[in-house]
Amino acid sequence: MISVVPHAAKSHFHLVLGTVTMFSAAFTRDWSYQASTGWKVRRRQKMGRAQTVRAALMRTYSGIALHAPKEQLLACVDKEIMGNILQLSRDKQRDLQLKLALVQSITEVSCAIQAVGDCGSFELSLKQEATRTLLDWIKGEPWDSLVYGVFQALEELSKLRPPLSRKENRNLLAACCQSVLSHPSEERMKKGRKSVRAAVNMQLLHRRGMEDLGHLIETLLEAEATSACFDDVVHVLKGWLTSAKAWERERALRLCAHVLGACKERFELMVSRDPPRALVPHSHHSRPWQGALPGWVLGFGAPGITGQPFRLPFCLVAAQGAGWAVEASGRWGCLQPFSCCCPLQRGCPYKQFGSLVGLLGSLTSDCLATCRQRAWVCLGYLLQMQAKTTEVPQADEIRCLCEELNSPDTETLAEACTNVTKAVCRCIPAAQAVDFLTAVLDSLLRVVPPRARAVWKWVFIFLVECRKEILQEVPKILNTLYTYMQQSTHRPFLLRAVFLLTHFHQEPVISSLLQKSLLMDGDTVELWRSLGRSILRIRILRCLVEKLNRAGNDRLGTDSSTCEWHNRQTALETVTITRAISEVVLALRSTEELRQLLPHLLPSLLRWASEMLGRERLLFLMGSWRQLFLECQMHVEKPCRIFLSAIQLVLGKCMAQKWMRLLVNQGVWARLEDPLAHPEGVCLLSSVLLHTGLVSPCLVKNLLPWLDSCSVKLRVTATAFFAEVRQEMGKEGLGGLLLRCCCLGCLFLWEDPWRTGPWSRVARGARGRDQVPTALPVLFQISRDCRTTGNSE
Repeated sequence: MISVVPHAAKSHFHLVLGTVTMFSAAFTRDWSYQASTGWKVRRRQKMGRAQTVRAALMRTYSGIALHAPKEQLLACVDKEIMGNILQLSRDKQRDLQLKLALVQSITEVSCAIQAVGDCGSFELSLKQEATRTLLDWIKGEPWDSLVYGVFQALEELSKLRPPLSRKENRNLLAACCQSVLSHPSEERMKKGRKSVRAAVNMQLLHRRGMEDLGHLIETLLEAEATSACFDDVVHVLKGWLTSAKAWERERALRLCAHVLGACKERFELMVSRDPPRALVPHSHHSRPWQGALPGWVLGFGAPGITGQPFRLPFCLVAAQGAGWAVEASGRWGCLQPFSCCCPLQRGCPYKQFGSLVGLLGSLTSDCLATCRQRAWVCLGYLLQMQAKTTEVPQADEIRCLCEELNSPDTETLAEACTNVTKAVCRCIPAAQAVDFLTAVLDSLLRVVPPRARAVWKWVFIFLVECRKEILQEVPKILNTLYTYMQQSTHRPFLLRAVFLLTHFHQEPVISSLLQKSLLMDGDTVELWRSLGRSILRIRILRCLVEKLNRAGNDRLGTDSSTCEWHNRQTALETVTITRAISEVVLALRSTEELRQLLPHLLPSLLRWASEMLGRERLLFLMGSWRQLFLECQMHVEKPCRIFLSAIQLVLGKCMAQKWMRLLVNQGVWARLEDPLAHPEGVCLLSSVLLHTGLVSPCLVKNLLPWLDSCSVKLRVTATAFFAEVRQEMGKEGLGGLLLRCCCLGCLFLWEDPWRTGPWSRVARGARGRDQVPTALPVLFQISRDCRTTGNSE
């Protein structure tokens, strides 16, 4: 019946179709009654015979569709043929024979519709139902009973209109990948089968399923011809590429290589934003160009899908340039005119390129050699696709590098891998830098420690090769590294990455680190100390000192309520910078470099220690958690003490311990914290600095402008300092600077309002407050001593 009846449809289509439909309806009605009566054994026998008849009827319907006249088929194929096939397949218990018949019938009906040619506005209304029927069956099948040909049926269905929605396409991809990629490993398959022959047959079945799945994805991409469909494919494959099971990653990479290889030659990444042109249907039986390409390109021999040697198919470019494309939909060597390609748009990069490169890059260090090899092949394909969609001047060089990946020589292959890594990193758009790093760092959570170094190599090469392009993305990149630092065990590599980022972008990195929590958790402290141990330590300290000097330059001396908020922000900024300076200084190993920076670092810290005198705590508006933390901190520690602790730490690195003990024994730090004893503390500190040789002309030059400052506290601190060093003014060239100092001081101390009031005591001399009534005679004494020293010289 399956062979004879369809041939009769060539000349008597409607008669044959009506007769089969009538027989099918009568059989379904009678079988429903018979199946509910009789003994259990007889009902089982009746059910077996009914399944056979159902399968024969479905095959007959599909045969009628294949042999029907093209001009009459479209009017009856939807409800009378496809509808009856789906109705016959509705059974709670489907045996293997019925499932095979359903798959083959759907495939043949779909091919018959495509063979019509120009279908006009025809749409198969039962396409969604047929697709759901196959997917529900796939989801319910165990891994060892997958029926061959189901993916081919879905492939042929996907070529018909109406197209599936994006959600339906994604569900289809997820179900198909789940059914194929989740199979146990081959070793488990061999153990689970009773015979070796059964195990070999199961392996062959699943390999063929992998091939059919690859062709199905190609067809879906061809039918959609938009980047959205490619995004869905990548989204589904990412879940399997990050699987904890090595054999699942290997299968996913095999499928990914197949898909990327097809996209590289045919779709050119489909970056066009315009809607795709209509797909021109072609005949299922037309094979006039068979054998036009090498045999390894045709049919199922796609690179990386069948375990054959990995070879990049550059010969396909000529075929594509001639206007033809390889039809890899499961038919051997069939070339078809390709009319649905979107126009290539330069300068429009693929939006998931960065994340996909990061994921594939981490797989180049997989524990399986086949995974590593296929990952490099995928990167080669992806690199060529990106070169087509963006202005990459090294397109020819990229092509040569990808060809070198096939080299059997180990050294040549290692060098080629490094060169491809650099080329890929240079192609990553700056806007996708965070996506790339996120993908790489996510993979590190699953990578074994011995292979972590190879994965981090991608991060280091990217930060070096793209140092100019990622300037605007530095804060986001640093935040990404900081986030993964809290959950990763690869801290040395993370600190190395931060060092490279700081080396090329010092200012943005330091500014971003200063915006972290004011109380500095352990990770932030470790970052600052690692920078203090690096070769960038002095550069970082200079940058921090400059920031501390610039902080609040436009806000000092403003006591009005309108500037109160700015003063609070200045206090936040200065305290944060000072804490960072303390951590960097604490990690320093060389004191000589710090001594050279002391003339700039000490005035900056002493300035804010003087400005914060008398403040028990800073009152901040609770506008953020960061400010709330600072409020809690200020209840415990005075603001001035933070800066004095930093000074103590810096001096401890620059002078011997006996001098530090002397400062503690004389109570210098307590005096510097007391507003009334502050001048005396400054004098004691200046005396120790003089004896240790830390007072240099540069230090005096930096303190000199304080005498002309609008801040009363700075003028008092400068006066106390210069009153102490007048005894040493003739040494080391300090006389000229001190002479200029007293000239400026005389002008601004003549009628200074702070001569009276709460700060009047501060102006009374150096160590003995009652020895000199005001600071003005002190400056005159300095001036006279300077002139005497200058004349003697």
